[in-house]
Amino acid sequence: MSDIWRDVTIAWRRLRRTPAFSLTTIATLAVGVGTCASVLRIVDPLLLRTLPVRSPASLVQLHSAGPLAALDQIEPAAFARLSAADAALAGTLAEMPGSARDVVIEGRTARATVQRVTTNYFAVLGLRPAAGRLFHEDDASDAAIAVVGAAFWNGTLGGAPAAVGQTVVLAGRPLTIVGVAPRGFPGLTVGAATDVYVPLDLERRPPQFVTAVARLAPGVTAEAARTRLDATFLAATAESSLPEVEREQLMARLLVTPIPRGLSPLRDRFGTAARILGAIVVLLLAVACANVGGLAIARAAGEQGDLAVELALGASPWRLARRRVIEVGLLAGVGFASGLVVSSWVSTALVSWMPGDAPVSLDSSLDLRAAAAAGGVFLAVLVLCGWLPVRASLGSTRPAALASGRAAGLSGSSRSRGRRFLVVAQLAISIALLTGSGLLARSLVNLGRANVGFDAGRVLAVSLRDTLPSRPAGQAADLLARLLAAARAVPGVANASLASFAPFSGREIGVNVVPAGPNEGRPPSHTFFQTVWPGYFETMGIPIVAGRACAPADAPGTPPVAILGRRLADRLLGADSVGRAVRFVEGNRPPMTVVGVVDDARYNAVREAPLNFMYLCPQTAATAIRGVLLVRSTGPDAGELAATIPPLLSAAAPGVTASDVSTMGALVAASWSNDRVVTGLAGTFTGVVLFLAAIGVYGLLSSSVTGQRREIGVRLALGASRSRIVRLVAGPVTVMLVAGLVPGVALAAALTPLMRDLLFEVDGIDPATIGIALAVMAVAGAAAAAPPLRRALRTDPAQTLRSE
Repeated sequence: MSDIWRDVTIAWRRLRRTPAFSLTTIATLAVGVGTCASVLRIVDPLLLRTLPVRSPASLVQLHSAGPLAALDQIEPAAFARLSAADAALAGTLAEMPGSARDVVIEGRTARATVQRVTTNYFAVLGLRPAAGRLFHEDDASDAAIAVVGAAFWNGTLGGAPAAVGQTVVLAGRPLTIVGVAPRGFPGLTVGAATDVYVPLDLERRPPQFVTAVARLAPGVTAEAARTRLDATFLAATAESSLPEVEREQLMARLLVTPIPRGLSPLRDRFGTAARILGAIVVLLLAVACANVGGLAIARAAGEQGDLAVELALGASPWRLARRRVIEVGLLAGVGFASGLVVSSWVSTALVSWMPGDAPVSLDSSLDLRAAAAAGGVFLAVLVLCGWLPVRASLGSTRPAALASGRAAGLSGSSRSRGRRFLVVAQLAISIALLTGSGLLARSLVNLGRANVGFDAGRVLAVSLRDTLPSRPAGQAADLLARLLAAARAVPGVANASLASFAPFSGREIGVNVVPAGPNEGRPPSHTFFQTVWPGYFETMGIPIVAGRACAPADAPGTPPVAILGRRLADRLLGADSVGRAVRFVEGNRPPMTVVGVVDDARYNAVREAPLNFMYLCPQTAATAIRGVLLVRSTGPDAGELAATIPPLLSAAAPGVTASDVSTMGALVAASWSNDRVVTGLAGTFTGVVLFLAAIGVYGLLSSSVTGQRREIGVRLALGASRSRIVRLVAGPVTVMLVAGLVPGVALAAALTPLMRDLLFEVDGIDPATIGIALAVMAVAGAAAAAPPLRRALRTDPAQTLRSE
C-alpha cells in the first residue's frame, strides 16, 4: 500500500511539472463528461426512467381511437364499466390534468399545480406517504381533504411535520391536508409535477373525460386485456351522449397502452430531440476521449528517453506502467468530478430552455444507471489514455534511446499511426456532426421562410380581456365598433378586424360538416372553424378565391353564412361551392349558405398540411368583449404598432384590456421554438466537438514539428523553399481530412434517420451540406495547423546544425 501511495505522490508531482498537459486533459474531460452527463440527466427521466411506483411494468392507460385520431382520455361512464367489468385489471384509477391555481395556506397565497384524482389513486400505485396518510379507498369522493406533493411540502411549507393537519383553501373551499406524497413521485405525467392532490368526484360532478390508468392482473398482457375489455368498452360507448359521428371517429376501439415510464406529452414533443442530442454528446465524449488519448500518446513518446533511463536503473516495467496509469487516473478523476459539477448547471439550463406553456419539472439527479455509465467511460479513459500508450512506449524502448539521450521520433512509428487514427476519428465525427447540424440549420431556415397562408409579419394580434362578465344589450357591439374604428384611424394601420382566436394561438374548435341539400348523403368532413368579423381576410392577407367575405350586412338575426377554405370546399361541395349550403352534424345550428372560398392557411403548425377549415360570421349579439383584435400594418413590421394599439383599448372600450400582444410572426415562430432550441444545442455541441478536434490536430502537428525539427532545419539549410516546408508540415492534415471524409459522411447518413421528424423540406444529405461541412472543417484544421506551421518556418538552420 505504501508503494502505491508513493506512486500517487510521484504522479502528482509529475503532473504539476506539466501544467499545460494536465489542464488540457482535465478541461477536455470536463467538457466531454459535463455535456454527456447533462443530456443524460434529461434523457434518463424523459425516455428511460420508470415510474417510482410498485411494479411500473404492469401499468397501462385505457383510452380510445378511431379513424380520425386517438384520445388520451375516456368518459367517466366507460371508466366505471371497465373498472368493474373483468378480472384482467387489478385496479383502476382516474385523474384530471393538473392546472395552476392560487391556494391559500395559513393566510399566505401560493401558486400550485392542483390535480384531481380518484381516492384509490395512491393505493393502485402502491405508494406510501412521506408524512401523514394518503387517500383511502373508503374516503368520500367529495371529502374536504388534500394531499400535497413532497416538493411543495419541502418548499412552500418548509417541510414542517405540522403542515399535516393545516388547511389549504382552494377556490374558496377549505381542505384539510392529511398527508404528503412520497419523495421522488411527482405524479404520473413526466415533466409536470403535482403540488396538491384533491379527490375527484365522479358521481356528483363528473367531468366529460378522465385520464384512466389501470394495473394489469398478474399474467395478463396489455393485448389480452384489450381483447377481454373491448366489448365492455363498445357497450359503454354505445350509451354515450356524444354525437354518433364523434363516437365513430374517436371511439371505434379501445386502446390499452403500457406506461411503465408514465404519461408524458413532453416525451412526445422532445423525445426525438433528446435522442438526437444524446447521440451527439456520445460522439462528443468519444472525441474528448480520443483527444486525451492522443495527448497521452504524445506525452509517452516524449518521455521515452526517461523511461529508458528508469529501466536501465532497474525499475520494473509493471511499476512504470502503474505509475503512468495512476497519473491518468488522477487526471480522469478530476476531469470527471469537474464534468459532473458542470452537468448540474447545464442540465438545469436545458430544462429551463424547454419551451412550453408551463414550466417543465424533471428530476435530473444522477441515478445508478448514470453512475454506471460514468464508471464505464472512466475505465475506458484509463485503458485508452493510460495503459495502452505506456505499454507501447515500454515495448519500443531500446538501449539506443539511452545512448543517444533522445527518444525515438514519432514519424512512422506505431504511436504516430495511433495518434493519426485518433485524429482521423475526431475529424470524421466532426464532419458527421457538422453535416447533421447543417441539415437542422437548413430546416430551420425553411421553417422561417415557409408560406403559412397569411402575412404573418404585418399583422399584430391583441388578445382582449373584458373586466365585466356581461354587458347590457347592444353595449358590447357598440364598443367593438368604436374599437375597430379607433384602431383603423391609427397612422400606419392599413386595416383591422376581430376573430374569436388567432391562428397559431394553440386554440382550435372541431366539428363535423355535411352538405345541406342534394348531397346530404355524403360522409361528414371533420372541420375546424372560428368566427371572424368583416375585414378579417383583408387584414390577415388571405386571398379570396371565389365569392365574398363577411360583410356588415351579415349581422346577428340574418340568415347564417360561411366562408370555406379551398381544401374543404373541394372535398365537401366540389368546384361550385358558392351559393350552396352546409350544416353541422353536431348541435342544432341551422344550415349556412357558403358565400365565399378562400385560400388555405396553416393554423397550428408550419409543418401541418392544410386543414379543413371554415369561417363563420357573427350570428349572436355579443354580451362581452372577447377574442383577438387583429391589426394590419402598412409597413413590413407590425411590431412597431405594439406600443400604440393597447392604450386605445381603455379609451375606446372602457373596461377592456390587452391580455397579450404579439405579432403573428412571433406566434408562428413560437410554433417551431423546439426546432430553434434543438438546432442551437446541436450547433453548440458540434462547435465543442470541432474545437476538441482542432486541439487534436494542433497537438499532433505540434509534436510532429518538435520531432522533425532536425529534419526541417537540415532541409532549410539545403535550400528548401517555404512552400515545401508548408507541405511537409500541413500535408498530413489534408490527408487526415480526406481520410475522415468517407466515414464522416457514412456516420452522418446513419444519424439522419434520427432527425427525420425535425427536418422540414429537407430530403437528406446533399453535396452542398457536405461541402459546407468540409469547408468549416478545413478552416478549423487550418487554424489548428497555423501555430505549429509558424514555428516550423521560424526554425533557424544554423542553430540546428550547431546542435547536431
